[in-house]
Amino acid sequence: MRAELNFDLSKLGKQHKEVIILSQQVNQFPQITSQEEYSKCNEIMTALKEKEKQLRKTEKELLAPVNELHRRIKDMFRKPLELITSAYSILQERRAEWRRKEQLRIMEEERKKREEIQKRKEALEKERQKALKEQNVLQAELIEEEQTQLEKIVEEKPKPVLREEGVVIRKDYEVIVKDINAIPREYLICKPNLTALKAIARATEGKAKIPGVEFREKEIEVRKVNGR
Repeated sequence: MRAELNFDLSKLGKQHKEVIILSQQVNQFPQITSQEEYSKCNEIMTALKEKEKQLRKTEKELLAPVNELHRRIKDMFRKPLELITSAYSILQERRAEWRRKEQLRIMEEERKKREEIQKRKEALEKERQKALKEQNVLQAELIEEEQTQLEKIVEEKPKPVLREEGVVIRKDYEVIVKDINAIPREYLICKPNLTALKAIARATEGKAKIPGVEFREKEIEVRKVNGR
């Protein structure tokens, strides 16, 4: 597309001069003192309004090709930008889904590990009690040392799910309207007041009970600014 804009400003120049002449006539009436001056004032005001109408029309004529060019440029960029938005959104959802599954996998591994540690701790405690009963102090101390090591493992936090650098995850909630008729009126505008409902969800960590609504926790990406 070739961008060509040709403006004929001669009409605008003429109208501008006419407006200057009219506006200067205002100084003839620092104060209206007669019917004649009042009528003349009305004539100037009518003329000014007419000039304004003419100027608006000229402005519209001059802007028409600019607006058309703007529309055509927007149309050129709309499709590729929509493709970017769509592709980015798809990948964002897939990453979030992977993180969710990975987090579940890590949680399951942690659960199994803690179960095994608990069983081992219970077995060690039996062995320690037996060693103490047999007055085998050295053996009891060795068992206690292993128990301490197991406690340290339990206290360790699980490894976080891999994320893009500069992106942190915080909790948020989406609102799923199940029965709009059951929602209290204070949470309705012409449709469910999702802003108010989300505020309630955040304030109560999704634990609030509101008829017709379910709060479902989800992860959203928040990009850090200057390391904060």
